[in-house]
Amino acid sequence: MDERRRIVGGMIIYTSTTYLSQAINVLRNLAIARYLEPLGLSILGKAQLLFDYSQFTNLGATFAFDVRYPLLVGEGKRHAAVSLRATALLLNIVVASR
Repeated sequence: MDERRRIVGGMIIYTSTTYLSQAINVLRNLAIARYLEPLGLSILGKAQLLFDYSQFTNLGATFAFDVRYPLLVGEGKRHAAVSLRATALLLNIVVASR
């Protein structure tokens, strides 16, 4: 029962902080909309859209690294893990510099 209570407590904390974060974002967006003209708000929206989609430019390489690297280290394949780390870093540098 103690494990269940701990899990439910974690879920309540996570849910409440998520709602609090969303409420703060709504207030922030209302304040921004109040101070920007329609043109400025349009430019801001397009910039946010561009930045939101730019997180996918590495085509999941960072996620794949996060999954595969611990497995390689755990299996004792240090050379393959170092090679994977170097490749992921290089790909992120190349994508970030574009």
